[in-house]
Amino acid sequence: MFLLKRIAQLLILVGLLMAAYIFLPRYFPQLEILGQQEPKLMDTPLVVERAKEIAQLFTASFYTELVVDTTRRKPIVRRDTGGPLYALTHQTYMDTVETRLVLIAKGHCYAGITLDSLVVETNRDTRSCRLHIPRARIFSTVVNPSDVTIFYEGKHWSPEDVQGVKVATVERVRQEAVESGVLEVANRRAATLLIGLLKDSGYEEVEIEMGDR
Repeated sequence: MFLLKRIAQLLILVGLLMAAYIFLPRYFPQLEILGQQEPKLMDTPLVVERAKEIAQLFTASFYTELVVDTTRRKPIVRRDTGGPLYALTHQTYMDTVETRLVLIAKGHCYAGITLDSLVVETNRDTRSCRLHIPRARIFSTVVNPSDVTIFYEGKHWSPEDVQGVKVATVERVRQEAVESGVLEVANRRAATLLIGLLKDSGYEEVEIEMGDR
């Protein structure tokens, strides 16, 4: 129990350092590091976030810019205006029209491990420690509305249609993050961090077991 409290205290300290890293560039823009436009894994500091009793350790993030080009054929109702009897019959018929929506979005994906299932086995005689942690997973995928630009070519796009494209865009950001190896990076960083914390606590030998129990 003492060791878990020690880990929690050190993680909170890391979280405070991360908060300074995030907010200082907002007031001092010259401190901000500009990223490249191509999708890449960001070498960000570690973030600790606590939600009620579940602690989440963010160890990797992914950023990308997407262009989502969606073309559909939408059903429409046309009026037959070609005949002299139109004024009397007002005939209509169904047709389809091709319409296009291009969405440009910037997205972030965050990965890490949950600390609620952390298991620690210690041996004070040999100053050794075995730590079992779950594998990293995606915690959140964010595409802010302010980071989305939409271009229309044609009409017939309802708010529900546009929302559907946005939802698909968020999922695409998540897929690109996984394919780029963000989970593997999160696993390595989590293991490195926890080993360092335990060795700083006085343990000479630290073994990490990663996986779901």
